[in-house]
Amino acid sequence: MLGKIGFGCDEAAINAIMKSKFSPGLKNGNPVKTQIVIPVFFKIN
Repeated sequence: MLGKIGFGCDEAAINAIMKSKFSPGLKNGNPVKTQIVIPVFFKIN
């Protein structure tokens, strides 16, 4: 994890990602190890 920005943004990003649905990676119908990068952007008014 990169640096924390605070103000509840870290917790909001983690909660949003935890609520996402993911499917296992498959190759030729067999499960394989995968990695995913989920960019999170904040717009502060």
